[in-house]
Amino acid sequence: LQATWFFAWFSLDQRRIEAKRDGAFPCYVHQNYTPNEISQKNYLQTMMKSLANLIMKPVVKIGLILGTLGLLGVSIWGNIELRQEFNPIWFLPPDSYLAQWHQFNEKFYPTSGEKVNVFMGDLQLPTELYKLDAMHKELADQTDIITSVHSWYTGFCDYMDKNFPNDGAVMNMTEDVFSTRLTQYLYSPHGSQFRFLFTFDSAIECGKPAPTIQLGMMDFQHRLMDGPKEQIPAMNRVKRIFETKNFSGTVFPMATGYASWETDEIISVELYRNILLAILCIFFTTWILLFNFVACIQVLMCVVLTLVNVAGFMHFWGLTIDTVSSVYLIISIGLCVDYSAHIAHAFMMATGTRQERVKDALYKIGPAVLNGGFSTFLAFVLLGGSRSHVFQSFFKIFLLVVIFGLYNGLIFLPIVLSFLGPRSYNECLNSKSSHNKNSDHINGEELNPLKPMIPATGGSSTDPLKPIIKAGSEVPAYNHHLANNQSHQDNHQNNDESHSRLLQQNNDAATGVRSDHVL
Repeated sequence: LQATWFFAWFSLDQRRIEAKRDGAFPCYVHQNYTPNEISQKNYLQTMMKSLANLIMKPVVKIGLILGTLGLLGVSIWGNIELRQEFNPIWFLPPDSYLAQWHQFNEKFYPTSGEKVNVFMGDLQLPTELYKLDAMHKELADQTDIITSVHSWYTGFCDYMDKNFPNDGAVMNMTEDVFSTRLTQYLYSPHGSQFRFLFTFDSAIECGKPAPTIQLGMMDFQHRLMDGPKEQIPAMNRVKRIFETKNFSGTVFPMATGYASWETDEIISVELYRNILLAILCIFFTTWILLFNFVACIQVLMCVVLTLVNVAGFMHFWGLTIDTVSSVYLIISIGLCVDYSAHIAHAFMMATGTRQERVKDALYKIGPAVLNGGFSTFLAFVLLGGSRSHVFQSFFKIFLLVVIFGLYNGLIFLPIVLSFLGPRSYNECLNSKSSHNKNSDHINGEELNPLKPMIPATGGSSTDPLKPIIKAGSEVPAYNHHLANNQSHQDNHQNNDESHSRLLQQNNDAATGVRSDHVL
């Protein structure tokens, strides 16, 4: 939309300005329009220039670094204390009757622990009674997470030991004996409470063998636990107990609180995984756009620092890690990178010393970054008065993102760049160009492909065909060759001189003959 819709309207507005048409009433054309002096001043740039001059002072740098470290320490403490808790009741309107009922019920009638119902379907009884017996014993041994087990099986075993000791062990009963004794137990004073926890393939009748069991139930009570750190391991341990028994039918535990505990378990894994993936995506994206590894690492550092600040102060603002806050935290990573990436890019484009480039970056791009943060704040500021848990969480988290994002992008990152800022793009290009020029020279001399690698001695000639070894040097074979060559040259020269004298004599004789003939 910015590249199409916004740009189109921006072009039309620029035409309006060039035509000197009024902004509120485009039909009216100004004749002698003079811009207001106030409109020609950029107060944000002036403010950013003052801010840059202030934070570049050594004393201010030290103070801001210490303040940032202190803020980081408080944020880490908040992250440690941040609870992971999901409660569906929070999504109810606080003023509703149902929300108030849950509030007062929890206050005046607190539970001692989560009650879990165990459903057992299509079991082969009495064949699998030994599995049922092992399951009950193992549940009873989990005294650190379970307070009591309430089951028809334990009552049935006590009933058989008390009333029918001659029938032998319960696990060794035949199907006919088990069906008869189960009917007697379910109609006894103690066993009648469990009769309605069974579903048979036909109606059960007193005095007749019990029909085939389709579904049975039992329950146990959890201890009161403090948050997902205790709840999730307890739930998983109970599930493993049922899974290891390998029942032929379906056996599983279910509780009202297990839905929230399952959600907490998923959040604990998915939140950190998605945050890590988002940070990796930001790393590669900023690396491609900035094309500088050091600048990319510094931007990523500010993003992680902002995320730690936001998560830490969520605890102090009464928020927890749930489905809503997890989504907002992951989205906030994309907002954090804007405040730092623009400053780093402007720093890479500037020239001069590190401090001069920091001042130039804040002066040029700082107002745009501040305007972006302020416009984001205006987009969600009206959610501050909402009573909904979703909108309250949105307002609190995004307000923290804007505050800490602007602080780390406009204050902390420039300080880091003033100490450890990478070279600018122009310096990198100049350095590369200079390296290419120097690669064509050796010892300050331009390379010549026809020049011999070993320079000739004893002369200033640069003739590439001149011999390298001088005559008279201590090379016998070469001196002998030069002596023979010199002898041949002397003989050739003597022959040339004799030939020249002979030609001269012939010419003189010919001249005398012609003279006599003329006379």
